[in-house]
Amino acid sequence: MLVDYLFTPEFVRFYLVFIHILGSTVAVGTFVFSYIEFLYFGYLRRPIVLLEHTVVKIGLIILILSGFGIVYIDTGFITSIDQLLTYKKLTLKLIAVSIILINSLMISYFILPKIMSSTEFSRKITLIFGASAGLSSAAWISAIFMGKAKVLVPFLDYKTFLIIYMGYLAVSMIIGMISSLFIQLKVKP
Repeated sequence: MLVDYLFTPEFVRFYLVFIHILGSTVAVGTFVFSYIEFLYFGYLRRPIVLLEHTVVKIGLIILILSGFGIVYIDTGFITSIDQLLTYKKLTLKLIAVSIILINSLMISYFILPKIMSSTEFSRKITLIFGASAGLSSAAWISAIFMGKAKVLVPFLDYKTFLIIYMGYLAVSMIIGMISSLFIQLKVKP
């Protein structure tokens, strides 16, 4: 009977994966739209930046909550680091999500307040903004990629993967900083 099926772990997992993809689409889509908007207009608009930041945070919360549900259904409660390390893909995705969260906190409590309080910015703030944008782009793309990287799991070596991943993040931050040198960061009311 359909009602009995609605509460099975398989159906709940399907629903959580759907919500997870929806949260990812909202967060990443808003981030990409914001970035394209900035490149097209050459400035940020305060109300739009605040709205986009709120939408990305909502998407991130949806991703975290649905991700916890998926992990619980797939693994049960993980009670030790040794147990966590048996799930390679999960461990790597948690690293990517942690980087997204740390960068999001940096944006919320350091970058966004500076952007909202002024219309002219020092080279230092512009470089930090560029590095954060590069890191965000790379971390989001990586997290999405790792969500679908089941094929690579047998071939993943933690150390090699982490070296490649950290190099990728560093290059993305450098590209963001270099590109910020050519863009005048401006905010309009």
